Amino acid sequence: MCTVKELTLTSAPHSTKCKVTHNSPALVFSAEGYTGNFFHDFSDGFVPLFITINSLFYNQDVILVISDCNDLWWPQKPQLVFVIRKLDVGRAILNKNEVINAIEEVGFDVNVLDPTTTHTCMAKAFKLVHSSHAMLGVHGAGLTHMLFLRPRAVLVQVLPIGVHLPSNISFKGPAKNLGLEYMVYKVKTKERSLAEIYGTNDLVLENPDAYVNGNYSNMRVYMRTQNLKLDIVRFNRYLVKVYKEAKKFMDMENELSFLFGRPRQNSALL
Repeated sequence: MCTVKELTLTSAPHSTKCKVTHNSPALVFSAEGYTGNFFHDFSDGFVPLFITINSLFYNQDVILVISDCNDLWWPQKPQLVFVIRKLDVGRAILNKNEVINAIEEVGFDVNVLDPTTTHTCMAKAFKLVHSSHAMLGVHGAGLTHMLFLRPRAVLVQVLPIGVHLPSNISFKGPAKNLGLEYMVYKVKTKERSLAEIYGTNDLVLENPDAYVNGNYSNMRVYMRTQNLKLDIVRFNRYLVKVYKEAKKFMDMENELSFLFGRPRQNSALL
């Protein structure tokens, strides 16, 4: 029983404001002691907890506060690989940190992959991507890492203006052939750096096909000059859909692991 922590409950100063409040009483209990096998889990844990609740808090809601909680009991989060691009190659996300925070807040564990770094070996990249439930990035060569994703994983292509044709050929079609759940986030005018450079009514933004007009050198504007600053509010609404699909894949994977004894996929940071 030395593993059970002793707790002392005190009242907080009146000047302290709680971020979370409840209208129901709390019951603090320890999950340590001899727990860890089914006999002691019930005899030392569930049964005493059941008796205490029904004796002291009969017919009312109770907030359970667990001390000495095992990390393995926390719900598993879907793993998402965020493929980033550098400013010098174009199509970079300017508010990258805000995007990462939004992805984490919706419920993902985020691993950042920079394909341009010389320290990224293929084995590590494969391990990272293959263990993930989703991959997200702006249209570009880095999304080729989708080849390492497992069937039913989610591929999210952030689509700038002027690249709709190569995006479909390079990623949408192959993603379907690989059995991936393909999703696309199309950026709006205010999310493009080109709007600040050329203005929203310029031909560059109004009609990319007419601007290029068969001259591929004009594509440089869309491929190299263009960067993105995502609307976090709009992007967050989209992320909810991505999370649902990734969570669905993760839950299916865990169910198969339980039924057939397959080990869970573990993420690996580069």
